Parts: sequence; structure tokens; C-alpha cells
Amino acid sequence: MFKEKDTAESIIEEIDESTPDTTQTISDANMLQLAISQALQESSNVQIYFHNKPRVPLTYRVISKEEKYAKAGVKFFTFRDPSKTVLD
Repeated sequence: MFKEKDTAESIIEEIDESTPDTTQTISDANMLQLAISQALQESSNVQIYFHNKPRVPLTYRVISKEEKYAKAGVKFFTFRDPSKTVLD
């Protein structure tokens, strides 16, 4: 797995690459509205990560997999490159 000569950066990169993204991806304003409406009907808490990066950050991916949040009914969404209209 890890060797003594591995750097912290290479170890973090390997962990990042091996941690899948299990969040629900939102690609447009209509999907955002639908996801929020459905979550409200289910009385769920919603976390939406708006970003402009090629990948969802490792910390958000790890937190979204925490069992305690699933039991609490928290839904995790990601929205890459939202329009200014969506952000307003």
C-alpha cells in the first residue's frame, strides 16, 4: 500500500483517487429545484456543495458517507459550475 519513501502529498492523492463520490450530482437549476422539493417532502436536511473544481473535495465525499448523517436523513448534493442565477 504505502512505502516509506511515499510523500504525504502522494498518500493524500492515492486516498483521494480511491474514495468514490457518492453524492447526488445536480447539473441545472431545474434539477436543483426538484431535489430541494423532494427533500422538503421527505423532511430531509440538505447539504449542497457548489463548486468549480474537476472533482468534489475529499472531505465532502468522506462526510457524505458518514452513517450518522444518513440516519439523520441528510442528503448530500453537488452542483458543479452553477450559473450566477442559481447562486442568487
